Amino acid sequence: MMRQKVNELPDLPAHPRLAKEDWLAAGRIFLLVFFSTLPVTIPFLLVGDAMLALRISNVVGIVMLFGCGYAFGRISGFRPWRVGVLMVLVGALLAGLAIALGG
Repeated sequence: MMRQKVNELPDLPAHPRLAKEDWLAAGRIFLLVFFSTLPVTIPFLLVGDAMLALRISNVVGIVMLFGCGYAFGRISGFRPWRVGVLMVLVGALLAGLAIALGG
């Protein structure tokens, strides 16, 4: 049945092109990634000691995880503080694991 549905699909164009919507979506994704990683990179620009900058960056990332978890909790109907704290615990666990492995 699945094969029959695939066979019924229209043929692809010989030379597919990206539409304006595709370029706009790619631009939005780029901006999302750029602005979500920018706060984590700022300590490396402002602090001379790389190890201290790394630890500050870890703290900034964990604070951002709390904010995202809190927002997710509110939107999804869960308890926002609980989800935020859970995200912090996961982030702290991963950061601790990276530190233990030499990072």
